[in-house]
Amino acid sequence: MFTVKTTYDLKALTIMARALRKTLRKGRSIFNRIFAFAVIVALLFIVVGYFLIGEVAENLSTLAFDVGIIVLLLLIMLMEDTLSGWIAGKQMPPGARDGETTFEADSYTTTTAAVTSTWTYGQIVAVCETEEYIVFFLSKKHGQIFSRKGLQDGNWQDFRNFIMEKTGKTIQYIK
Repeated sequence: MFTVKTTYDLKALTIMARALRKTLRKGRSIFNRIFAFAVIVALLFIVVGYFLIGEVAENLSTLAFDVGIIVLLLLIMLMEDTLSGWIAGKQMPPGARDGETTFEADSYTTTTAAVTSTWTYGQIVAVCETEEYIVFFLSKKHGQIFSRKGLQDGNWQDFRNFIMEKTGKTIQYIK
């Protein structure tokens, strides 16, 4: 049996969002990034075109709008995981940020101030690991994260082996 205490702060939620983007949502993420890049390139051609034909003054509001969209898309692409983590944090019910999870032979139970929930290992679709966390995904929209520092019983390698055995899944390392 293992016990892990975890706080769902912005750092943890950002790491969980990045792990989700790099695993279960990988195809969608690649498509979204290619689409955003294509829009940026198209807008850059338009902006450069205004300068080349000398119609900057006549189209200043359009030019400003296009540059604004380029900057916004670049920020979203660069801050995607942090933005997703922030949104996930806003959707969490009050009292659900700090949890203690007990892993037993057939299931694991998370207790927070808001709720106590029990899951079976068969519900886990994917398992990821970073330097500081192990992340479980129950679907493309639902994940759980467990802090290495929060492990109360045993050592991290024994915990990893236990999770791989119980889920039947290999743990994907995410940078």
